Amino acid sequence: MVGMKPVSDAGVTQGLSEILEAPDADAATKGFASFLQVMAAVGNPGEFQKMAETHKKAHPGLKENRQIDSQLKTAETDKRIKEKPLKLTFTSTEGKVIDLAKMRGKVVLVDFWATWCDPCVAEIPNVAKTYEKLYGKGFEIVGISFDQDEKKLAAMTKEKSMPWPHYFDGQGWKNKFGTEFGITSIPRMWLVNKQGMVVDTDGRDDLEAKIEKLLAE
Repeated sequence: MVGMKPVSDAGVTQGLSEILEAPDADAATKGFASFLQVMAAVGNPGEFQKMAETHKKAHPGLKENRQIDSQLKTAETDKRIKEKPLKLTFTSTEGKVIDLAKMRGKVVLVDFWATWCDPCVAEIPNVAKTYEKLYGKGFEIVGISFDQDEKKLAAMTKEKSMPWPHYFDGQGWKNKFGTEFGITSIPRMWLVNKQGMVVDTDGRDDLEAKIEKLLAE
């Protein structure tokens, strides 16, 4: 699933509440309004989980519930992944052994992405600019590719000037680390601090500022 940033707006939320309370709204309309209301709470994990459970009991057959289930799985992963230093070891597409444990003392962006993911590609200019600016100050990037065609991956990393190491196994959504870490949508950007701990599982917003703050710690 290609990831989308949740949108929350007071006016929209009020409108959804009115639909849910409307006596003449049919079950399908109310179910979809409830779904949208739940997804608007994604940024608040505790509230999202409560609302998701209530929604799924009220609207068990809604096809959009699959997206809620995916987001719940992501929330569980985000919580678990922050409990201890991240373990990540692999041989990059260029044959270099990458071990996150040996990168302690640096701030690392773990970027889950793919060449076929438009939002992922849209993030590349900002990521590349940040890398160029902060690499010399102790910033590193590790790419985890969900591609199935290594030639396309190699072509894009060259075209977009992405010199950091990439993991590729050609398994797409069955990617080794995607499966291990419960990645159900991309792009996902994890920020790892100097102690090897994942401190942010959504580095897309204010990426440069977040990294500079971690480098200063």
